[in-house]
Amino acid sequence: MVTAVLVFRGRMLDRWELLTVVVVVALLLARQYVALRDNSRLAGELATRESELRHQAFHDGLTGLANRALFLDRLQHALALHARDLRPVAVVFLDLDDFKVVNDTLGHAVGDELLVRVAERLTGAVRTGDTVARLGGDEFAVLLEDGGDPMPIAAKVSASLVPPFTLRGDVVDVHASIGICELDAEDAPLAADELLARSDTAMYSAKRSGKDRIVAYSPGMSLAELQDGVLREALRLAIADRVVRLHYQPIVELETGRVSGLEALARWRHDGVDIPPDVFIPLAERSGFMTVLTADLLAAACTRLAGWTRGRTEPLSVHVNVAPSQLIAPGFVDTVAELVRAHRLPAGGLVLEITESGIFADLDAARRTVTELRGLGVGVSLDDFGVGYSSLAQLNAMPLDSVKIDRSFLAAVDTDRRQATFLHAVLRLAEEIGLPVVAEGVERPAQLTLLRALGCRHAQGYLLGRPVDAAEVPALLAGIAVPV
Repeated sequence: MVTAVLVFRGRMLDRWELLTVVVVVALLLARQYVALRDNSRLAGELATRESELRHQAFHDGLTGLANRALFLDRLQHALALHARDLRPVAVVFLDLDDFKVVNDTLGHAVGDELLVRVAERLTGAVRTGDTVARLGGDEFAVLLEDGGDPMPIAAKVSASLVPPFTLRGDVVDVHASIGICELDAEDAPLAADELLARSDTAMYSAKRSGKDRIVAYSPGMSLAELQDGVLREALRLAIADRVVRLHYQPIVELETGRVSGLEALARWRHDGVDIPPDVFIPLAERSGFMTVLTADLLAAACTRLAGWTRGRTEPLSVHVNVAPSQLIAPGFVDTVAELVRAHRLPAGGLVLEITESGIFADLDAARRTVTELRGLGVGVSLDDFGVGYSSLAQLNAMPLDSVKIDRSFLAAVDTDRRQATFLHAVLRLAEEIGLPVVAEGVERPAQLTLLRALGCRHAQGYLLGRPVDAAEVPALLAGIAVPV
């Protein structure tokens, strides 16, 4: 039998002392094992947390897509390969059209759900190697590094949004304005921020062109965007200072020559230059100024209308244009109701003009709003009637008071027999569904003669009277005569 012997300080340990040493060593080893195991678990937890933090730093918290930081990092890498190896690179930049309306009408929770669903569709529409990112708000971008024409990919992205979204029982149609900027092999290198800015510029060009469009960047777009940036702050100050004013153009009853109404037209003069409404009104819409601007202009028009109708025996209406986004905005009807009450406006005195896009973007919501407005004694007129001719079948379900025939139907009506026949058909259609008509854009006596022959009862245009300042309206009401 072999006996284990351990010498400690010149003395042999007996078996019990030896057992004690073994136990102590075992305990030390066990403690070290536990410490190593805990350190390994802690290291794993730290690695997991670090990975989570890294993911959060480079991904959008709502949709899980790449965020702006990761997108720019990958774009910089792609541009480095473009500069070194002449690899093509492109950015597809998209912004959801009228997303604010979803938030305002259905709530931010539904808006967030929509963004998540949009992200899923975008991811499914692109190629495996493409990077989809949410840059903020309702702005998304796609980085294309593997070559190919970006236009078909942008078209596929746009098409992916066409099927309506069902969100908590509500059906929502979504469209996007899309801008593209592409660098081919022969193009000079660009910084990542510049390429992204150019695609953003193209996207805003798509917005200005009517939304739900795809536009490729061209150098001439930069000037328009620069002007946009300069005018935005000036317009904000002009609205705050109530510098945007109304001029009034007469609407004439053709049989008597009497002014039956006035269209209120917004005018803005900046640095001695008249800025066209088709420039500053869309700018106000894009910049989020329309709610304040609409409220101010409505208040001004109602104040003038109350003064002009006081003591007047003949009826008079003032027509005010309302942007599609404002028609179904929360609180809009309440604002109008307060103005009608405060100014004691006669029924039919205030008429709101809306476009077909304002009606058919959300037909049910528009119908509810129009019904509520008519309940207040406020008239509702469809502006630019006939431009959306394919949707006229739905007009019978909308409780409108009148329609305005777009000026394009009168442009050559006195020289083009076919256009005259078409105008006659439009007038007949409006008459059959019980909608009074106002013809816009009357500029020549021959146009006026033909309108009378076709039975059109009301018209406006430079021949009948140009827009004038409010101070000139009383004289206008007293002295206008229709040319023979």
